[in-house]
Order: sequence, then structure tokens, then C-alpha cells
Amino acid sequence: MLVVSLLLIPNPICSLWVTFTIASVIVGVAGFMALWDVNLDSISMINLIICIGFSVDFSVHISYAFVSSQKTPANAKACDALYNLGYPILQGAISTILGVVVLAAAESYIFRTFFKIMFLCILLLAKMPQMIADETA
Repeated sequence: MLVVSLLLIPNPICSLWVTFTIASVIVGVAGFMALWDVNLDSISMINLIICIGFSVDFSVHISYAFVSSQKTPANAKACDALYNLGYPILQGAISTILGVVVLAAAESYIFRTFFKIMFLCILLLAKMPQMIADETA
């Protein structure tokens, strides 16, 4: 993903941050998987790959908005990127959580695992813009 983001994002530092975001979300989800007794099997691996896709989607959009912002100081660029994309990303996270929350009531291992991993991934990613805003304030 670092190579792909280096090709598509015109700033190498932002590409490194995107890679760091992907790694941190995967490590966080894997850690919670251990706490929740979710085995590392084919079902959870597929879900982790989907989590990588969500991580790329959310972080790349904010990074690209940061790089392409016309504001001068870095804090203003971060605020501009979050102002333009923070709410749509939050809407996407909420709609994804609402879509998978019904799986929490399922008794099947596959559906419960899917819910746990998707919920963790979206929850961790939805918190990222807030953490960025706290850092720039």
C-alpha cells in the first residue's frame, strides 16, 4: 500500500502516514481479536483485508485533501481537509456500522466474527479524524 499511495498521493510524507494508519488499525483490530477470542482463520483474514480497504479509503481521502488544500499553515490545511471530508467520512462510518449491527444478533460464527471485526475497524477509523483535529487545535 505504501508503493500505491506513493504513486497516487503527490506527497511522500502523507503516503507514510497513510501506511502508518493502515498498520495501526490492523494492529488494533488484531489486538481486540485476541481479547474477544476471535481466531485467526480464513473468515477473520478476509475481514482484515476488508479493514485494510476501509483504512485506505478513509485515510487517503483525508491525506489527499490535506495535500491539495490551498491553505498555507499545516494547521489550516488539516482543518480545511477535516472540514471538507470529516462529515462525509463520519456518515460513511455510521452507515457501515448500521449495516453490520444486525449481525451482532446472529448466532453463526461467520456473521458474529464479521460484525466484531467490522465494528472495530470502523470505530478505530472514525476516531482518526477526531484525533487529527485534536492534534491541530
